[in-house]
Amino acid sequence: MVNNTVVSGKIINDKFEFPKRLLRGLHPYKKKLIIGICASGVAAAFDVVSPMLLKEGIDNLQTNQSTSVLLILTGVLILAAGVGGVFRFYMRDLIITTSRFFESDLRTNFFSHLLGMSPGYYDKSHTGDLMTHTTEDIERVRMVVGPALLYAFNTVLIMTFSGTMMFILDKVLAMWILLLAPLIGTSVFLVARKLHRANILQQETYSILTSNVQEDITGMRVIKAFVREESKAELFDEICREYFKRSLVVAKMQSIFMPLLAMLIGLGTVGILWVGGQRIALDLMTLGEFVAFMSYLSLMTWPMIALGWLTHMYQRGKASDQRLQKILSLEPQFTQEERGTSSSERENQSDANTAPEIKFDTVTFQYSD
Repeated sequence: MVNNTVVSGKIINDKFEFPKRLLRGLHPYKKKLIIGICASGVAAAFDVVSPMLLKEGIDNLQTNQSTSVLLILTGVLILAAGVGGVFRFYMRDLIITTSRFFESDLRTNFFSHLLGMSPGYYDKSHTGDLMTHTTEDIERVRMVVGPALLYAFNTVLIMTFSGTMMFILDKVLAMWILLLAPLIGTSVFLVARKLHRANILQQETYSILTSNVQEDITGMRVIKAFVREESKAELFDEICREYFKRSLVVAKMQSIFMPLLAMLIGLGTVGILWVGGQRIALDLMTLGEFVAFMSYLSLMTWPMIALGWLTHMYQRGKASDQRLQKILSLEPQFTQEERGTSSSERENQSDANTAPEIKFDTVTFQYSD
């Protein structure tokens, strides 16, 4: 799978260009991001501790039936859940806040780039299309560095920690989980290729729709003057039907992918129940170990299902980024110096003479006779 990146108005193939651009945009906020990742790791670690405490409690009931030990384990379990919740709050706060800063920078840079474009560019461009770029497309890119990045870290950490603990508890049952990995990976790869193209077509149609609405509202008097209401209504209806069709294609892909992942996970759960029951009957593992193993599988269920959601969100963001780059790659007619220094630069300049000024050269005036 390759990503189409626009350079100087031409499309080239570079599947790593989109993540590279995201990393460059996140670089000024790397401290917040690193702290958020660390908080995510601590929260995931406390999540992984809980099933082991549950295992100890169940095994304790089957052996010495000590209620004091059970009460201690219950208290530790509640404490672990509370501490994990606190770190999860900071994880979400830091990463989502970082994504908002990223969004602000991207929108500022995009608007600044538009200010430098020539009047001829705006003669060929539609206002509604530019509005879609500055709102919908930028928001979709932000979702990649916000919720998608958040759940991606959480998925990797939970899968890694839970998988390690599964192998520690029982290697045979853990191998059943590994059998699902190639099936899930293949499903994600096949759907991602189709989703990327479908999202581009959907977003392009949405731009046409918004451009049509904006132009019709702005030119309503002209439309009424030339009695074009009926033809404009038919055109709007045609664009809406096309947008509906392309949105339906994306929805169908999602509706197939999510149940497919759920089915694969369900088959794995059935296999684990069957094999695990036999191993308990043969005294190859305790009931507490089996309950802990199923708890880890439950922890991994949402991250595995979230792969479909993350794939869709990433492909939407990449498609929107490609649309933004088509404009950002165009050479502006006016540079930053020609437009005047920015407000932030003027605040840092102590010399008032460096501020932009208007000059009149060879200008004359006289009253008519």
